[in-house]
Amino acid sequence: MSEFAMVSDDARQVVDAWGDVIVRTLASFDDPVTVSTLRHKLPGPYQCDEAELQRRLDDLIAQGLTYRFKPYRGKADRYWNRSPRDYAAAILTSQTVGRFATKNALVAQFGKRLKELNAKELGDLIQQLVRSGKLHTGQFLGGRSPRYSASPVDARALLENAIEQIARRFSMPVGHVKSLLAETELAPSADAEPTPDSLVMEAIAELGRDRDGQIIPIAELRRFLEFKLGRDTFNATLRDMERRGLVDFTVHPDPGSLGEAGRIDRMLTEGGKVYDMLIVRR
Repeated sequence: MSEFAMVSDDARQVVDAWGDVIVRTLASFDDPVTVSTLRHKLPGPYQCDEAELQRRLDDLIAQGLTYRFKPYRGKADRYWNRSPRDYAAAILTSQTVGRFATKNALVAQFGKRLKELNAKELGDLIQQLVRSGKLHTGQFLGGRSPRYSASPVDARALLENAIEQIARRFSMPVGHVKSLLAETELAPSADAEPTPDSLVMEAIAELGRDRDGQIIPIAELRRFLEFKLGRDTFNATLRDMERRGLVDFTVHPDPGSLGEAGRIDRMLTEGGKVYDMLIVRR
């Protein structure tokens, strides 16, 4: 057995073979684990007593190769080879698939599990994940607070939420509401399905009837089309229409005066410019 071994290319530090085995074993877990759990997973020659393993973990923490996590559903500290922010990002992106919640709800749900980050740090991380495309954001019909999810907040998500709201309002199972929808006789149109940009132009015409020219607030246009176009489709369609020379945008004069939801409704890219008006080119 060699006295020294490389832990990883990224760590770029040399530690003894014990440290190498401990870090590699921690990397095999999906979540932080206790000393006892780690000890039982170590290869036979490395299964020292827990006091010795604790000492070696403390050395690895000092080198920045291992991280300590506060107890969760127990009294023992937990350990992992990834940082608290990495762990929080993994939880937020893996456990919100098909689920849509407000930022406050996510912080309340995962805060006890992610004790190393405070509420503000978790909120900032959620926004960072949105900007990087690892989380999606949008609003449900009738809702005022943005929802966050690893799944797109698109037309399907809005429809599912609307069905759940109807079920709660009439105190009936969700399956019953879906059965009612399936029984509804809606003959498919013989016409071709409208394209996203044709839907946008129809909406502009409708909203612009009582206006001078065709200058439409982007946030109002988004709300008008929210049941027909998901947030990502709406954003991509408007950007494409601008590239093709069909529309222009004006930048909002004072984004700081808007709430978070107001700013998001006026953005066409996550974390991008806060727009105000859409202008149809003549």
